[in-house]
Amino acid sequence: MCVHGKASASKPGNAGPAAGARILRLGLLAIAVSAAAPRVAHAVNTCNGLITIDYVGGPDFALPGDVVRVKLTLGTGSIQGGTKLNVNRLRFDLDCDSNFTLGIPCTDEGMKVEYEGDSTITTTCGVTWATGHGVSDTPNEVVFTPSSPVMIPASQTIPPGFCALEFDVKVLARSTDGTPNEIEETTGYLASQNDARCDNNLTSTGQQSSSIPLCPDCNDNIECSQDMCDQSTGMCSHTPVADSTPCTDTDNNACTTAGCNGTLATGGSVTDGCDQNHMVKTCTDDTNPCTGPPTCNPQTGNCDFPNVPDSTPCPDTDSNACTTAGCDGNGVCDQSHILCVTTTTTIPTTTTTVPSTTTTTVQGCVPTGPENCGDMIDNDCNGLIDCADPACQPPVCSGGPHNGEDCSTCGSAKRPPSARACTHTGGTCQCGPLCKDPTTIKFGPPGAGLDQFKSHGRASLPISADVMGAEVAWLLTNSNGMIYRAALPPGALTPYPSGDRFTYKNPDAKIHGGIYKVLIKISSLGETYGYRVEAYGDMSGATDALMSLQFYIANQPTPTIHTELWKRTAAGWVAHGFSL
Repeated sequence: MCVHGKASASKPGNAGPAAGARILRLGLLAIAVSAAAPRVAHAVNTCNGLITIDYVGGPDFALPGDVVRVKLTLGTGSIQGGTKLNVNRLRFDLDCDSNFTLGIPCTDEGMKVEYEGDSTITTTCGVTWATGHGVSDTPNEVVFTPSSPVMIPASQTIPPGFCALEFDVKVLARSTDGTPNEIEETTGYLASQNDARCDNNLTSTGQQSSSIPLCPDCNDNIECSQDMCDQSTGMCSHTPVADSTPCTDTDNNACTTAGCNGTLATGGSVTDGCDQNHMVKTCTDDTNPCTGPPTCNPQTGNCDFPNVPDSTPCPDTDSNACTTAGCDGNGVCDQSHILCVTTTTTIPTTTTTVPSTTTTTVQGCVPTGPENCGDMIDNDCNGLIDCADPACQPPVCSGGPHNGEDCSTCGSAKRPPSARACTHTGGTCQCGPLCKDPTTIKFGPPGAGLDQFKSHGRASLPISADVMGAEVAWLLTNSNGMIYRAALPPGALTPYPSGDRFTYKNPDAKIHGGIYKVLIKISSLGETYGYRVEAYGDMSGATDALMSLQFYIANQPTPTIHTELWKRTAAGWVAHGFSL
């Protein structure tokens, strides 16, 4: 039978046997063989040779690279008709395939165990043993030949046996047969080769099998796991490898480097301790005021420096009071981004004066950043204010079930996409359409100084917008900028008891300018805010047919807007193309 024992602890790849008197008993007694004899009344001659295999050095559970000390103990049983056994040779097979019969010779399992050479042999048999076998795994069978036959008297039972032979073998690889956690070995005598013969002229033959216990395969296929076998117990343990040990990069992000994080945890960017964001590339600012904060490009791993919008302010370094520096939209700070405007005014001759000319240099628009879209200021100094600036277009619904949809038409609350469908369901239409009509500009008589502005419009706003708590204003612009602005401060309107109408009236505006009267009416569903406004002021800037009117109410993020080619009238301009 085959009995598996323990092995001493050692590090993987230990090259030397463990010290100490510990002996592992593995194997079975050799079979005694006698020649056939006629059936007679006298006793039959026998020749019983005994062999055992012990592992007396090395780890309890071996790993490839470990050296194991083998001890072969020789003895005898009864020898009928004789007194001793003469051993001429002893055979030992290094590794055997357990899928086949274990014998002498056995089926070689391959390059699993290596003989460590005759220099490792020690013996108590009073002879010198030689094999002629180099330090190698081939041939698989090692034949030990004594310098003179070892003569073993009868009845030398094991233990303690008559004498012993020890030598070293090295484990080269794991077993691949049906018993992967042990490597089988055999020893014995061959009768056909006269390996062992008793002095009664009978030969002894037989074989004994044993096995070297191996550590199991502890590989859990986790990169960040350090897989170890406790060679004193044969149990596996899995501990994290050192922090920042490289592991496979799977996120296809050139800005990150994967590495083990010192754990075996999983979550977020971490799988079994492999963190895809273990190292993240940091981009250093290029100190260019016309490029934004740098970002790492995940496709290339390079740092990108996005250009800031056109007309973003940048340091003025040319010491020229008639120029204003600004970013040109291509990452360059243009010192002449905005030039001063020079105007010349000539005062004609009168009875008390002589002709005079005055030249005035006026500082141009100073950009304060990208267009705000809701503050009545040309922030980027491109001559276009708020929703009239392409930077604030196109109209898109923000929030609610129609989020991201087009809201450029007035439409119906029940027929999206439209401004009313957006605001009726809780969204806000950014720079939505100003509906209804008409709007007129009527120039005053020469020298009067006051022109008339009248408009009738409607805006779609979120339900329950605060009309009283914010400024109400109208802004008329063209490509040259503002033509006219009329505004009422918060609280200037007078509400009706019903809460759906608000009015304002200032008769003095007809004389000194400003808003004359306003009516604001909220629809029954609370989704549209209609208005009528009449105001007076200087509208001489209305020289081009393409004009925009923007309506500001209830502190909304952006006004509503209508832009069209106005029609020239005898008295001024009229716009009839508002959406219905």
